[in-house]
Amino acid sequence: HKCNCKYTTASGDGFFSALSENILYYPLNGDKVDLIAYYPHVTNHTSDHCIKIDVANQANLPGIDLMTSNRVVGASKNNPAVSMDFTHKLTKLQFKLKREDNTLKKNIKSLVIKGMNTTATFGILTGELSAYAEAKNIEVPVNNSETATAIVLPREAAAGVSFTITLDDDTEYAVAMKDDMELKTATKSTFPIKPRDKQTPV
Repeated sequence: HKCNCKYTTASGDGFFSALSENILYYPLNGDKVDLIAYYPHVTNHTSDHCIKIDVANQANLPGIDLMTSNRVVGASKNNPAVSMDFTHKLTKLQFKLKREDNTLKKNIKSLVIKGMNTTATFGILTGELSAYAEAKNIEVPVNNSETATAIVLPREAAAGVSFTITLDDDTEYAVAMKDDMELKTATKSTFPIKPRDKQTPV
């Protein structure tokens, strides 16, 4: 069998094609096969079809937005049409940054997530994330000093996650994420954050 063949959709219309060396062909004898797809494509998957996920670098969100398709069962040369539905496997954080009066004239220079794991192993066939590791600071690009978006690993509710905002005068404001907040797969959580001297969990 062939695996990890790269198919792309240039126009984003849902139709995928591959270079000649990656084209998949159904068995000539009519045997049925199962198909599953994932995004984004990586070349260094393991023999048991696992890939490493790393969300430390947030500069290109589409490049880390892990998605997998449903498993198509029983495709063959006699039943060649394949339709796949993709679902997100990570979680999105949306930050709305609102400045208080004392910071109104200062730009928000950076937003850093602290206390989250940044790497994991994903099983393409199982659809499961495992081996979470490498807790490190995650710098989130800030758009127009008002909004920021991050894609991170799902996590169960636990203490230890915080968000640090730095203004252009290097003043820092830190706020903790609520200890009972779970970040579930394929969800988006919105955090309104106002830089001020006394912060409460969000």
